[in-house]
Amino acid sequence: MDIYFDRSHYCKNIVVKDTNVHIEEDVEKRTFFKDEEGNSKIVRDISDDSLNMVSSTLDHMIYDRVADYDSSGLIESLLEKLPQEKREELYKHIREEYINED
Repeated sequence: MDIYFDRSHYCKNIVVKDTNVHIEEDVEKRTFFKDEEGNSKIVRDISDDSLNMVSSTLDHMIYDRVADYDSSGLIESLLEKLPQEKREELYKHIREEYINED
């Protein structure tokens, strides 16, 4: 089975493919607005519901995994999207909970 993110053809889809299965789920949120000159513009983003669905699934998979898993790349990607204040709170929490400085 293949599960991947497809961002071709002006879309953002999660695709699930297997022998007799082909599912494409549109995960894009589109926001339309007019700029200062009155021209129509669109902002294409990933919907919160879609991110929450994938995040929850990934969270359960990692929790149930027995072997160690190097998630450092994922953690770095997620940290890049955090607002600075939340990043600092998380850094403080990680230092308190996981780093022994004695």
